[in-house]
Amino acid sequence: NLLTGNLCNFTDFPSLQQIDVSYNQFTGTIPRFSNLSQLSLINLAYNQFTSLHYPFYDLPLLTTIYLQQNNLTNSINDGNDLKNRLMFENLPHLYLISYENNNLEYLPKINQEYHFYFQIYASYNSIQMKFKDLLNQIPTNINYLDLNYNEISGSLDENINQFHLLNTLQLSNNKLTGELPSIYNITQLGTLDLSSNLIQGTIPSDIVVPGNTYWTNLTNLQTLFL
Repeated sequence: NLLTGNLCNFTDFPSLQQIDVSYNQFTGTIPRFSNLSQLSLINLAYNQFTSLHYPFYDLPLLTTIYLQQNNLTNSINDGNDLKNRLMFENLPHLYLISYENNNLEYLPKINQEYHFYFQIYASYNSIQMKFKDLLNQIPTNINYLDLNYNEISGSLDENINQFHLLNTLQLSNNKLTGELPSIYNITQLGTLDLSSNLIQGTIPSDIVVPGNTYWTNLTNLQTLFL
């Protein structure tokens, strides 16, 4: 459709199970979503929303949030109180958030440890965080992380190994530097894309030799882009 203006607040519709207003022309701040006990899906993609201000909370059945293809912005210069504010709280079944094709300069903080697997799609933004700081914004049960085409900088380090459920890690077309990290605890990793960065050094000759201490237990790795 071609609906415009600000989107209404849905808290007066407690029986809603799905909200899909994608492919319209809504603008302004994304409204407050809370206390909707039956809601499982929020799809606000392909609009013109500019602000993600209100946290999503107390949505016990919510599984999926689509926010891609909007004009959502935040600033890397925002204070720590904003950067560290939890935007997603008490959502025990949430497992997917899509921010692709927006103008975010940092990734909103997620502390989502309920669901076994978690997926974040945030390619084609303007995320300017250091990689080590970015890790603090992501739940440790992350399974799919797409951060291609951003401005993430700094070196990869062994802290990536705390995300032992990762299946897909996509960091191409950023500004990562340093050398390849030692990866030894991400046994489910199937796709690793670090291409088109500024990573230097060499690939150790024993990188795929059983028993090495550099990249170990990556027996499920199927796709590797360097």
